[in-house]
Amino acid sequence: MPGSSFNFITQCFFLTSRCLSLGLLPACRKCANLERHFSHVHHRGDHEQASRVFAHFRALRAQVGDPELLEEALRFMCLAADWFIGALLPGDQPLDASLTLPLPSPPPELIGAVPQYFLEDMVDLLGFVEDRGDPTSVAMLGRVPLHRIVDLVIVLLGSPNLIHNPHIRTKLAKALVAVHQAEVCDDLLRAHPLGQKYLSSSLLAAYGDAGQLAFFDQAPYRKDITTFLRWLWQSKEHYSQFRAIADDEQGFMSFANSIINHINSLVSESLDSLPDIKDMMQQLADAALPAEEREALEGRLDESEQMCGMQFELANETLALLRFISAEIQELFLRPELVERMASMLVSLLRKLAGPRNLDLKVDNPDRYNFKPKEMLNDVVTIFLHFEPYADFHRACSHSAFYDADMMRKAARTVQRLNLVGGAENDKLKSMLQAIDSASIEVDLGEIPDEFLDPLLQTLMLDPVTLPSSGTVVDRPTIMQHLLNDSSDPFSRAPLKADELQPNDELKARIEAFVKERTAAAPPSLSAE
Repeated sequence: MPGSSFNFITQCFFLTSRCLSLGLLPACRKCANLERHFSHVHHRGDHEQASRVFAHFRALRAQVGDPELLEEALRFMCLAADWFIGALLPGDQPLDASLTLPLPSPPPELIGAVPQYFLEDMVDLLGFVEDRGDPTSVAMLGRVPLHRIVDLVIVLLGSPNLIHNPHIRTKLAKALVAVHQAEVCDDLLRAHPLGQKYLSSSLLAAYGDAGQLAFFDQAPYRKDITTFLRWLWQSKEHYSQFRAIADDEQGFMSFANSIINHINSLVSESLDSLPDIKDMMQQLADAALPAEEREALEGRLDESEQMCGMQFELANETLALLRFISAEIQELFLRPELVERMASMLVSLLRKLAGPRNLDLKVDNPDRYNFKPKEMLNDVVTIFLHFEPYADFHRACSHSAFYDADMMRKAARTVQRLNLVGGAENDKLKSMLQAIDSASIEVDLGEIPDEFLDPLLQTLMLDPVTLPSSGTVVDRPTIMQHLLNDSSDPFSRAPLKADELQPNDELKARIEAFVKERTAAAPPSLSAE
């Protein structure tokens, strides 16, 4: 602080923190990077380079892997976390379920002066020790007072107003994943009173924060958060709070929309890359390929394989999380702003995995890319069946641009042949496909007046609303879906909230009268025709 003087102990504390940040932590990060690099070049078959990288890795690991050094450094980080908590909380505020998060803004002046590396180093050291996985490191994690780091992380994750950097917020979530993966520490998370109250919602927010990072940065964070969320969902200590998240409809739908976006992009990009990888491998098999072209092609293949593997790994975890959530919560996915996107995503995935071009997805050694088509198809079908009782979902599937009755029946036969679901579920799937076929039968309304069409999607509006800034009339589901991704008027770019939408009852009545008149006058016809 300007003009302040600090005693000897305070100076030692911050000098130790800076020393670790300049010395031990960079070495730990470099060691972890070398280990990943070795795994990559070994997997690629470059044994000479792999041998060099491994020798460098072993030498550095011997330097930074001294158990006594690591334990003392970790104990210091626990002390630092305890100090941080003390500086954050006013007076003698107990750290229990009575504490309300988020903490008020702005934070105490002292906290505002703490450098960013303070938290990053704490998380990275914990992750490095946990990643070692040997009995000495596991025992070490059981000896140090990790509850202090857990306390701090839960408080900061529950107070996103205090940390504006999304990279730091997602990194804090990774610290909890490290504690969870060190099984000796699981009870810290199960029984933590603040964790039971705030952890689930905080991690959902951290999942969204990760979306602001570049893909190579966000992928490992989102994978870890997704894995941890699945554990929380199955933990009886956290289940009720996790289930209560659905009471915050807007927050849950924002999270669900993020998952749908993520699965769409991950699966589409990874599946689309498989034929390209297959083609590059076939080109490299040509012995007559010039050396220069071969080297360039090998570089492209290496990059594509890395990206594809990361995308599939994250897609598998995210689909599994959606399977767990949709087993318990269906009603919010059936809201107008989500149901069309949810149905379209599932129909699209079924088409890609079991449709007419699924042979293009066959590659040698699919495990190399974390590509598990059988498990992925099983997750998609299971999620699909969670919505079997709902007519709104059937209609949404039939309206999807990816829907094709023959393709859906072929997918059902593939599911049955692979024994992905039992006899009762097979019957439910057949019944559901019949319901979707029936929903695809609609009345031809003929030419629809322009004023009845949504200006963004050019579809018939059912619940028209007026946007206060631009005065444009749009369908409520369309603008609600837009607001999940962008909180502004799409026509004027002025800020816009859902509660500012103005119902246009007069136009709605005219649309209903138009539909009633045309329905009475026209015979039904198959929309597919």
